[in-house]
Amino acid sequence: MKKLIPCIFMLLVLLPTKGKEIIHNSKFFNNNPSFFSVFNRALKIRGVDAHGCGAFLANRSTGKDTKRKHNGLDIIGNEGEIVLSPISGYVSRIVPPYHNDTRYNGLEIQGTGVWRDYQVKMFYVSVFFNKHFDVGEPLGFLQNLDKKYPSIINHLHIEVRKNGKLIDPNLVFEDYIIQ
Repeated sequence: MKKLIPCIFMLLVLLPTKGKEIIHNSKFFNNNPSFFSVFNRALKIRGVDAHGCGAFLANRSTGKDTKRKHNGLDIIGNEGEIVLSPISGYVSRIVPPYHNDTRYNGLEIQGTGVWRDYQVKMFYVSVFFNKHFDVGEPLGFLQNLDKKYPSIINHLHIEVRKNGKLIDPNLVFEDYIIQ
């Protein structure tokens, strides 16, 4: 339980990052479209493991450089689990999470229709080759991170932006997240 406290603290406090505007005010979403769950079930956030914490804005650096923050949210999932599109849109680009490890895939979805102002970036997804996805449509399968990070809690990394501004993913998925 002691290891989980810093991660929960980061979820509740959401410290601002220098030089970046981050939206983490739930009132911002009052007149915005609803997002769909990325899995066909309730979502659980990756807590603390040997490789860090999956909370939004959790510290991602080690040693003297502690300025790098986690821009996304890590949602626990099983290898091979189907990942669903949280919005309607098209794959604007393939975004590999690691330049030196081609085993892992990522993608960025540019929203269309009511989601046109949103971009969603997801890592660790074996993507189906479809240029456009409707909300709730399968995007691909969740990959196994244990090959790169032994003992890590397997997860989907997701980042959300509106008009290029980083958004706290807890807000758009709050109806699906369980503690």
